[in-house]
Amino acid sequence: MTTERSPLKLSRRQALGCCGWALAAGVVAGGGALADAVYETSAIQETHITLRVPNLAPAFEGLTITQISDLHIHSFGDVERRLIHMLQSQPQQLIVITGDFVDDDSGIDAAMRVVNALRAEFGVWAVPGNVDYHDEYDDGNRPPIFARLRQAGVRLLINEHAGALQRGGEQFYLLGVDDPIHNFADIGDALQGLPADAPRILLAHSPDIATYEEMTQISLALVGHTHGGQIRLPLIPPALDHSPASQAYPAGFYRVGPTQLYVNRGIGTSHIPLRFGCQPEIAYVRLVAS
Repeated sequence: MTTERSPLKLSRRQALGCCGWALAAGVVAGGGALADAVYETSAIQETHITLRVPNLAPAFEGLTITQISDLHIHSFGDVERRLIHMLQSQPQQLIVITGDFVDDDSGIDAAMRVVNALRAEFGVWAVPGNVDYHDEYDDGNRPPIFARLRQAGVRLLINEHAGALQRGGEQFYLLGVDDPIHNFADIGDALQGLPADAPRILLAHSPDIATYEEMTQISLALVGHTHGGQIRLPLIPPALDHSPASQAYPAGFYRVGPTQLYVNRGIGTSHIPLRFGCQPEIAYVRLVAS
């Protein structure tokens, strides 16, 4: 499942750095690109999409999943306040967070301020991201934010499916896997014990999950990781990592064989604190029966 990196390609950090210098050059040239980037970094967009899911019970017809991803929280600031305000401004049915809460443990308290402010009819659900496994952490030594999330009532799914959500005597299940980039994800474990006729909706951190053979058993996967490229300039390729899946599925909706894949642009930033041509995103995914 690992991907060999070509020595001829820029790393994601280097690519974002080059884009940052290009933005600075735009300011020097009088283009004001950097000012636009500063604005876009906190200009969270709402995306609304309706997707058809096999075997969706009538009681859950129209259920809307609110997906956020890639918070990358260092401290509690304007972006975090705006995110909370937007999510509290309307009733939420089901909130999911697809990984990368913090870049290091110093951001945990600020991240928990955001998480503790979230309310939804069916609660808040999450999966880990690759950056959550910073420093010495791995799948045998879990980051402390995992325990904090659970203490706050977040259902953190690590290669498992959630207990059935109930409405009108009918059931709905969510599946979630550990980080695919570290090869910790196991869709087979997540599927164990799932009723054969249950809708198969999967949370994962990155589009790398699309390369797993078991994805043919999944109806819909919600992922993040790519930031949509974070900085997208004319004539310059977006700053994506070297994973073929990230290159193939940078942002938005895709069909991968029988599976529907939605790649969220995320909320935060990495390497440089700017976005351009790629605003942060809250995705509202409305489910209807196929």
